[in-house]
Amino acid sequence: MFERQPVEGADGFIPDFLLHVAESVPALHSPVFTNAVGADIYQQWVTASQSVYDTSHQRQVPTALIGSVDAYPALYDRDAFSALLDHTS
Repeated sequence: MFERQPVEGADGFIPDFLLHVAESVPALHSPVFTNAVGADIYQQWVTASQSVYDTSHQRQVPTALIGSVDAYPALYDRDAFSALLDHTS
């Protein structure tokens, strides 16, 4: 999963890298995707998302909140996650 991940602190998700990785996903072989990547269509969304993450108190990935409850400790345990869902609903 992390084989092609850029080093921490570097913006490795440049258009050439994204298009190279997308070559392994048949559904992304389209002019629409290529143009979206090339035009940085989602850059504003990425920047806003990163800003929200940076100002949150979350420091692990994946981050999952159910309501305001940090679900990370239960993400990989079916029984614990079910109990969390039951408790927060």
